[in-house]
Order: sequence, then structure tokens, then C-alpha cells
Amino acid sequence: MKNVVIIGGGFGGVYTALNLSKLFKKIDIKIYLIDKKNYFIFVPLIHEIAVGKISIDNAIVPYIDILNKNIEFLEGEVDLIDLDKKIINVKSFYGNIKLNYHYLVIATGSKTNFFNIKGAQSNSYELKSLQDALRLKNKLLDLLEICRLTEKEININIIGGGATEVELSAEIADLVYYYKNIYKNLNVDKIKINLIDKNNDVLIQFDPRIREKAKNKLIEKKINLFLNKEVEEIGESYIKFKDGYKINSDINIWVAGVAPNLPNIVGDIKLDKTGKIIVNEYLQVKDYKEVFALGDCAYFLQNNKPLPNLAQVAFKQSKTVALNIYNLENKKELKKFIYK
Repeated sequence: MKNVVIIGGGFGGVYTALNLSKLFKKIDIKIYLIDKKNYFIFVPLIHEIAVGKISIDNAIVPYIDILNKNIEFLEGEVDLIDLDKKIINVKSFYGNIKLNYHYLVIATGSKTNFFNIKGAQSNSYELKSLQDALRLKNKLLDLLEICRLTEKEININIIGGGATEVELSAEIADLVYYYKNIYKNLNVDKIKINLIDKNNDVLIQFDPRIREKAKNKLIEKKINLFLNKEVEEIGESYIKFKDGYKINSDINIWVAGVAPNLPNIVGDIKLDKTGKIIVNEYLQVKDYKEVFALGDCAYFLQNNKPLPNLAQVAFKQSKTVALNIYNLENKKELKKFIYK
């Protein structure tokens, strides 16, 4: 029996497993899905958990409830991939597991990238996991209580001007006014929500009309925009910019960038400058035709541009990866991936 091992239980990994299970219904093959948590989380909704807009149950589902019977789930963390020996090592709560593979899918996603900025990691809140969202939610509620009881000025800083950061800023503003409706003695003028980005506009990758509309909405919600401001240092109670300007902070939320979240890999793989695995038009890793990578950890060029780190990209790539594994096994022509 041949093994297909999928590392990572996000959109790319889960849907590759589900697609494979449909394609290989009548073929003797074993599908493994490995992740260090035992539930699937709908990542685009994490920030909504952080502001209390939705409950946890609306964003997570146990893998056991979504995977088919012919997919075996292993809870653990892959700390080594040996591409030459075709072995991976899984650290789990019941010990180390060495697993051989015939086909390997790397869908390990991304982690927060702090760009080596002084104090950024130690003095910021991330927003990549359920635990991050709950920790942020508790801190925001604590700060609102402090402001209500003491009238201390509270500075909430969100670093990054992308879609998640813009939406999070607006939702924090909505949370403040929701809290005001409950506690009339909350002085909302004491709460400063600051959106910070090094670019000269928010949503820089979008159409100018969308950017203008979003910016006007943020201003309407009394969110302060610090544009053309590149962060140099983040302290416990301040942010310092490269131009020397400083602002106070009671909480810093860092959503300004991501880096691929890869385990140690033995083998001659090619990485781009950000550390992503370079794949070909079939989503195969160069020189390893039985190894595929997709989602945030893969570097794929289309029209000479890398694809964005979006759940939709990983979801669509999963169909091509599953089909190409099936085609390889059945000695059929591989399908090129085109993102539409």
C-alpha cells in the first residue's frame, strides 16, 4: 500500500486530503493528514473571534468531523522532512513517529514575520491562531475596563494596512461603541485606535476607489491613520518610527507580514527570498516530482507575479495537487495550475 502524507491542516492540506480520498476510492492507497492541533480553523474569521463578533464554534471544527474514513489524522508536529530518504519525523504526545511516504504534500502555511524589528515580537500580539484571538480579546476587554474605571487614555495600535488590519481596526472601533452602549460612563474619546502602515495608503494592493472608500470609513469610525510610517522599534509603552516620531501604546497588534512556516528539510530544495518553496506549474517541488507544496509556504509565479497568501489560493491549488498525484500514480498527463 502506498502512502500519501499531507503536512498541515489548513485549507490547502484538508482539501487536498478530501480531494484525494474521492479520486482514490477504488485504489489501495493510504492518506495521512498531520497537524499539531486536532481541529480545523477558518483562518479568515480569527479576527472576528478576537473582537467577539462570532463565537469560537463558528470558526473551528474537529478534523474527525470533516475527514473521510480513508484519511488517517495524526496529531503532532513534523520537525524533519528527509526528501532523499522519503521519511518524515512527527513529534506527538505519544512519542516520535517516523513515516515513509510515496507522495508528500507540504501545506504548512505561514507564521508571523516581525522583520527583525526591535521589540516587535516581545511587545506585540499576533493573530494567527485561536489562542492568539482569545488572548487579544481578553486584553482588549481589560483595556476597556481600565478606561471605564480610571479614564486613562488607551492607545490601541494595529500595525499593517492590509485587508485584515483594516477590517480589524473597524471591528475594534465597533467593539468600543458596543461597550459604550452597555457602560455609559466609558469615555470613548480616551480610546485611540491607530492604524499604522509604511505605505502611503491603506489596502495598497486594491483599486484606488476601494482604498478611498475604506479610508473614509476608517476616518468616520475615528480611527487615526499613520501612513508613510515605518516602525523602527516597539517598546512596552511606545512605538518609535524611523523618522524619530513616537506614539504611546497600551497594546500593539502585529499583522504586518508573514513568513513560510516550514520544518527542517533535508534535500536540495529551492527557496525564494522570503523562504517559500519554489514550485513548478504543476505545484511540484523542483527535482522531487513526488513532492508538492501549496498555499502560503509555496512560491508560485503566474504572469510573472507571485500569488497572494489567501485561503482561496490554497483551496484551488488543493484540487490540482490531488489530481496530479492521482495522475502520477496512473501515469497520466499532469495538469498545470492556473489561478482564476
